[in-house]
Amino acid sequence: MAEKKKEKKAKQPSRVAVFLRDERFHFAFGAILFFVSLYVLLALVSFFFTGGADQSIVLADGLSRADMKRQIVNWTGVNGALIAHYMINNGFGVSVIVLLLIPFAIAIKLLGIGEYSLWKWIVFPLLFVVWAPLMLDFFLGNLLATSFVNIGGVYGEFLSDYLMTNIGKPGTFFVILASL
Repeated sequence: MAEKKKEKKAKQPSRVAVFLRDERFHFAFGAILFFVSLYVLLALVSFFFTGGADQSIVLADGLSRADMKRQIVNWTGVNGALIAHYMINNGFGVSVIVLLLIPFAIAIKLLGIGEYSLWKWIVFPLLFVVWAPLMLDFFLGNLLATSFVNIGGVYGEFLSDYLMTNIGKPGTFFVILASL
């Protein structure tokens, strides 16, 4: 018997893989990501100027979108006011603005504008957003207790309270100091 040579056929990439690798997709997705990140940044910045007026509306139960639309003064409208409230007060506090560096960096990379290490632009903001709410809530939480801005967010408030309950104020201070 003669041996038959097996010829391997080159495996064709799937249509989904081809679509995801297409430069036009990268550009379109990068542009969308850039503008969505810009919208969220504008909503967060507007929150510092208009959040006090918007807070009672955002927290009110039973208001329709139309009622909210007439009363919200956030520059980005109802959705922007809701996004900003949840990201800042119910999230990581004012440090959440740094988190926007991640989608901006990804968008710029996809648009082909800059050559840089994407890894650094993801890791450092994530580490900052884990650490900063604790520090902000520990040092400024009581000073801004009556403000519409929860400076460290729910995350910072929880972490600060947890550490102060278990290791006290001096221990929490030393944890923050050691983490610098």
